[in-house]
Amino acid sequence: MEILSTYLPNTTPEFFGVLALILHLIGYSMYGWMVLHEWGRPHILTWFMWLGGGIVEYATYQAIPGAHWSSNALPLACVLGLGFITIAIIYAQIKNWLHKTEYQYEKPEKKDYWLFGFDAGAGALWWIDKWSAALANSVAVSTSVFTFIPLWRAQWRNPESEHYLPWFIWTAAYMAMFMAVLTGDAAHTWELYVYPLTYFAFHAVVVMLCFRRPPHKNSIAS
Repeated sequence: MEILSTYLPNTTPEFFGVLALILHLIGYSMYGWMVLHEWGRPHILTWFMWLGGGIVEYATYQAIPGAHWSSNALPLACVLGLGFITIAIIYAQIKNWLHKTEYQYEKPEKKDYWLFGFDAGAGALWWIDKWSAALANSVAVSTSVFTFIPLWRAQWRNPESEHYLPWFIWTAAYMAMFMAVLTGDAAHTWELYVYPLTYFAFHAVVVMLCFRRPPHKNSIAS
């Protein structure tokens, strides 16, 4: 029992941190299963951008003064999950090419590469100019809105390109991370709130777009 109690969450922040971690991993497992079974049409470049950005954001977030493992758990799970999904998408795409089946994923447009360069460049400034971890994380997280634009655009055209359930789970995970920060010793450190609140909003938009009903062709014509 003593060993078990050592690894179980003993405080409110730890409870929310573990909850955020579990929810995030469940969401990634579910999404990975959908990719491998060709449910939906994930945007390839978006996931590449998120993987690169996720690494920078985890490195900067855990370096913010006052950050605790309970709040760092989700960004770490995010990096691991993003790597898993990226590999799953590549694997599924290679399988499609080998079997010469129909292209299953959203193709990036030329302007999407500019979005990728902007977001990657903002994150790289932390490594080059050695900004403070808090400032670098805030910049990296806020510029990630550009990485969501290709996904939101594809969803606006085809709401069925994404399934709402994993995105809803991820949204709940970011709220749990927010609660881990709010109930922790560093609740006064506003920089720790930028990550969970920003991504909560971005993921909530994806969930709402999943339920959007595109106008019928007849109504457009009229």
